[in-house]
Amino acid sequence: MPHPQGRPHVHPMKAGIRSVLPFEWVALSALVLTLIAQTALPSGLRLPFFLKMNFLGTVPSFVELLLALAALLALKHFASAGKGGRIAAVGRGLGDSVFGSTTFWIDALRILLALWIVLACHFVIKTSIHMINPKVFDLWLWRYDAILGFGHDPVLLLLKVVHQSWLLHSLDVIYSTLYPILFLVYPPLLVAAMPARTGRIAFATAFCLLWVVGGLLYVSFPSWGPVFIHPHFFERTLQSMPVTVYVQSELFQELKGVLYNPLGARSIRFGGVAAFPSLHLAVISLFTAASRKVNRYWFAFNLAVAVAMFFGSLLTGYHYLFDSLAGVAMGLICYHFSRRWAERTLAAPAPATGGE
Repeated sequence: MPHPQGRPHVHPMKAGIRSVLPFEWVALSALVLTLIAQTALPSGLRLPFFLKMNFLGTVPSFVELLLALAALLALKHFASAGKGGRIAAVGRGLGDSVFGSTTFWIDALRILLALWIVLACHFVIKTSIHMINPKVFDLWLWRYDAILGFGHDPVLLLLKVVHQSWLLHSLDVIYSTLYPILFLVYPPLLVAAMPARTGRIAFATAFCLLWVVGGLLYVSFPSWGPVFIHPHFFERTLQSMPVTVYVQSELFQELKGVLYNPLGARSIRFGGVAAFPSLHLAVISLFTAASRKVNRYWFAFNLAVAVAMFFGSLLTGYHYLFDSLAGVAMGLICYHFSRRWAERTLAAPAPATGGE
């Protein structure tokens, strides 16, 4: 029998499945994959520890920034009071913005939960890579770099060309200091700044997706990175990169635990080492592509940061050229795929259920 409103009747369970947003499917997939991996590992790692660790870093920054943006908007309208007084001006300003939308806040909470799960699962997998797949592909990546450099190693060539202390120090700050700030600030900022709900859902899906895809590639093709294989190549360059030296010294300690006592207590501060692909470049490429929908000047700034980080990924020794190119490609592909996925999902008519 047709539905009174002209829409076909859909079982509540099917309607519930259809209401799941793309980034939530990605989060559920990450959780399932991680639980499967955990059951196969003899290690002492447990998911709740990483969820707690991830919660302390991700949840406050996401919520606090959204509330701070709403407060700045309210302050702007409070300072320029119009008809009805300042309180009324604040109400009108917030009501006309994305912060006055119930849908926005529901989406933000759903995005936060999905992001929390995905990042936690990613770092569980990343710290277990070499127990899941002990093979290392650094030799292959060296060879691929030689092919890209027409018989010459592009990283070694770059190390010979770039030796200006001020330039290396700038790249050190951008790669090792600016990136963590952007990582915390940009996701809520892009969620709030997107001009349409489709863009918001697309960005959240792409951000979650690249961490899942990156984790799968880490496990499929484990690699340490040039500086952990041949640290002497980077000694001169790293003299002008103090922040990078500090982080790499901590990562070396993590590697010792993985190599000498993989099943025992290990120092896990930065989440382990994995070169292919470069998720730094994947993340900043996604941020750059998404910001193009918001503001051209912001896009230009992000593009400049992405270029600097591309060279920083090579000069710090974290990545081969092949890793960096793969990271850029992965960020852009995830974004364009997620945009189409979000457009199809939000364009689909809402199903009618028996409770209507």
